[in-house]
Amino acid sequence: MTSIFANGGVLFPGSVRLASSTEVFQTLSTALPARLRRLPDGETGERRLFVTWQLAVFLASPFSVYDHWLPKQGDEARQPDNYIVTSNQLPTPAYEAREPGEIFLNKTRYDEVAIASYGDFIKLRKEGVIEKDVRFQVCIPTPLHALMSFIKPEYQSRVEPHYEAKLIEAIHNIQAAIPAQDLAIQLDTSIEFAILESIDSQLGIPLTARFVEPAMGQGGMPEVKRQTMQRVERMVNAITFEDEGPEVGFHLCYGDIGHAHFVEPKDSSKLVDVANLIAALPRLENRLSWIHMPVPRDRKDAAYFEPMKMMKLQEQTDLYLGLVHLEDLEGTRERIKAAKEVQADFGVATECGLGRSPREDLDSILCILREVRLRFARGSVDVQAFEFSTKDGNDSDPSTSAQRTFVSSIFASKPNDREVTMVDTVPIVATLGIALLTILSTLLYSPLHEKATILGYLTPRASIENLYGSNSTVFPVSAIASGGSVGSQKPLQDKDGGGLHLIPDTHLCEDLHLHHGSGLLFTACQVGTYESTRKERRSWFPPTAFFHDHKAVERGKLVVIDPTTFKAQDLTIEGFEDRPWVTHGIDIVDSPDETDTIYIFAVNHLPNPDYYTEPPPDPKTAPPRARSQIEIFKHVLHTTTATHVRSIRNTLIATPNDIHAISPKSFYVTNDHHYREPGALRTTEVVLDFAAWSNIVHASITDLSTTDPTAGVVVSTALSGLHNPNGIGHTSRHRDSHELIFTSAAGGVLTRAEIDTSTDSSTTTTNLKRIEDIQIMSTLDNPSYYEDPYASAHSNASGYILAGLMRAADLFTDMEQDNAIPSLVWHVRSNNEDDERHASWEKNVIFQDRGTRMRSATTAVMVPRDPEKEAGKKKAWLFVTGFMADGVGIVGVDL
Repeated sequence: MTSIFANGGVLFPGSVRLASSTEVFQTLSTALPARLRRLPDGETGERRLFVTWQLAVFLASPFSVYDHWLPKQGDEARQPDNYIVTSNQLPTPAYEAREPGEIFLNKTRYDEVAIASYGDFIKLRKEGVIEKDVRFQVCIPTPLHALMSFIKPEYQSRVEPHYEAKLIEAIHNIQAAIPAQDLAIQLDTSIEFAILESIDSQLGIPLTARFVEPAMGQGGMPEVKRQTMQRVERMVNAITFEDEGPEVGFHLCYGDIGHAHFVEPKDSSKLVDVANLIAALPRLENRLSWIHMPVPRDRKDAAYFEPMKMMKLQEQTDLYLGLVHLEDLEGTRERIKAAKEVQADFGVATECGLGRSPREDLDSILCILREVRLRFARGSVDVQAFEFSTKDGNDSDPSTSAQRTFVSSIFASKPNDREVTMVDTVPIVATLGIALLTILSTLLYSPLHEKATILGYLTPRASIENLYGSNSTVFPVSAIASGGSVGSQKPLQDKDGGGLHLIPDTHLCEDLHLHHGSGLLFTACQVGTYESTRKERRSWFPPTAFFHDHKAVERGKLVVIDPTTFKAQDLTIEGFEDRPWVTHGIDIVDSPDETDTIYIFAVNHLPNPDYYTEPPPDPKTAPPRARSQIEIFKHVLHTTTATHVRSIRNTLIATPNDIHAISPKSFYVTNDHHYREPGALRTTEVVLDFAAWSNIVHASITDLSTTDPTAGVVVSTALSGLHNPNGIGHTSRHRDSHELIFTSAAGGVLTRAEIDTSTDSSTTTTNLKRIEDIQIMSTLDNPSYYEDPYASAHSNASGYILAGLMRAADLFTDMEQDNAIPSLVWHVRSNNEDDERHASWEKNVIFQDRGTRMRSATTAVMVPRDPEKEAGKKKAWLFVTGFMADGVGIVGVDL
């Protein structure tokens, strides 16, 4: 067999429960780059339940169909997998038989949907979403599946040749429309194994009497096997081969009815037997491209795989084993290990299609496929994200592996892409004594372990669940041991996301603020669909050093959310029509002169026109690619408009992330990076805590009316020597408070600070000084403060609300590949309410999402609920959003 590891490695055998073929192509291609040789359209919509949609083919001859499948007005028909459809949902037959007993069938439509999906495939390939050498995979079940599902035994032999001819006609039409070099045809065989197992066992499955004997006649196992393979061969013979294709493969399956097999195979012997018979078909000589075999979830033993030693596949045939199971990373690793004792070379897959599984199951599967990287890179050896085994074959400690990966990731960003190997360290290690190594290990273990935890290396994706609603830590034990604490209440596990509501048309809203006077929430989002805004953000977003296409700059909008109705209102911005606006942090502040009026400050990341010139500038002297600025808007509460006041641009506002407004003419800005351009130095200042090269600056506005963004403003450094400062906010609803808070994103630190009034009492100072650093065991973004209006001597829920990422180490890859971005929200409150300067801090997680519903969380705000309306219980609404999120999310939390 050819080396699958060198050229792909992953197969999707059929259905994927997404909305469209386009979404399937985009999701799989971006999640598994260079890992797929073939790409199915996901059998979406009416096709997701395998052959169920083929019922429409046979309704043209209703007398041949089982009575329980025939639609009757007002009745319900039960379909496989307990999937209920009413009669008005069932397809209407195109024709009725002219005479009783006359066989007439409608079209199968396999060709129609394949040709339509191929159009989407070609479009995305031209756009670069699908790699050029990936083929379009068409999956067609063999005729027996539909026949035995829908046709009465006494009619099966009569209907079979008609249905087989319809399928062959569809194959011919597909080949006529799709070039051979682009096409891969997969024949699905499942009912064949039901037949073979039921005859060759004492299980008592009624397939023999009900289906096999009327359809095939008597003759025992050899005759049944011969006739079964004859049917398979007729389908193969219908395929026309050219020099460039098509590729042909087989999906061998034991069924998926209610997420269970129709019978659990004792081992892989029947699969191997059928695979060998297929490989021996004359038509497939040097033409069989792949075989896919299932591996049951509980089969991690060598006995299951032992018959594979008898496999007689052709040299060019790839073997894919369906051993990847939902939320079972450890089991997948064990099955791989057992299989490798028998088969040195194979690709991985799920057991069957995913049409019956919800979207979050697909995310789990994709996470596992990314974790079990078996050197699948096309054309080169892939970097190993995790090494799971020691030399003796035993699983290594995950923490040690993750720390080794974390250290490797730092050096992986060295200039010139020099590969760091163990050989490089030999001379150094040889010169160090055992005592010195012991000291270094002791000193480095704790900070490396802490950093690996914060960046998410110690949190396997497959272990992350959607947990919403209670004040209880659900973070991994390793994080809790290093600074988290366990809450007293049991978390509400809501894996389907039913407890989380997303507000429509609030895409990519990075920051969120509560205006206490009106009770309204304010945010800045992107204009467009979720798909279009996500694509634009991946093309241009300076905070993550995404400078792929400066012309793909987005348009932003201001949104007001009423937390009592959960409804959002876009504001019409006057004086800012159609201007580019790449949103990021915002803040709001009351006007001191006008009632019911606020000023909104917002970051805007624009391309630098001095960089994007023709001809391009010399890289050695080129200016920065981004020229970010601050936009100021004015809004009268409870109206639907806002007015653009002015823009502010200054060289000290270099990499703005978030804003804290003191007044309409005074505000602070965090610069999250010192180095603006991507490279080793920028990576270093994110990963290493000692790279405290960033700052917070203060801007004082002397002229709100000027149209020159560089005029009428004085900017100075308020606090320097900071590591990756990100969000900034206040700790009271009163803006005259001297205290504020800011976060170190990569450091996982919340810092309490205050305006330094000690330097010169005769002047107004804008310098800041630190009060306290609070370590949190995840990355952090924009902080907010919840002031409990129902606080008592015995219960005070006031505290910091901190959103962050659970796998920040994967952020850039997840953005590039459009993956899920797992996130969480902390509630941090003081254990010493009388004097927070000498407090210890209770740190609880109140929200966790594996990225399936809330794709990134960069800010969260709590809005109180009246205990009198909640049976005396203290509760709040938690509003969560993120810079890659589909919408602002709302979930109830217990306090």
